[in-house]
Amino acid sequence: MRLSPLFIQSIVCAAKEFFGDSCRVILFGSRVIDEAKGGDIDLLIETKLDISLAVRARWRFLARLCMEHGERSIDVVITQNAKSDSRMVVHQALAFGVEL
Repeated sequence: MRLSPLFIQSIVCAAKEFFGDSCRVILFGSRVIDEAKGGDIDLLIETKLDISLAVRARWRFLARLCMEHGERSIDVVITQNAKSDSRMVVHQALAFGVEL
């Protein structure tokens, strides 16, 4: 996994603050592959928040990470129930991602 322990801790702490203590954070995409180079940071966040609150939380979450670690390309997919979500990106994240 190509993220520093400090950055992982920041992601998890910010996610719990903005999406709730019971949220799950899954890193997926090229950052999971140690041999890959570059690439954005792809995150799936599973939350119990209402979708309108989750969208607002997403912006606060991204702002926090930007303030703490500088501007980076971070993509965040939000779901309320990953197992029943029919989007392909969610299935890929669950199949090949790593829970933080």
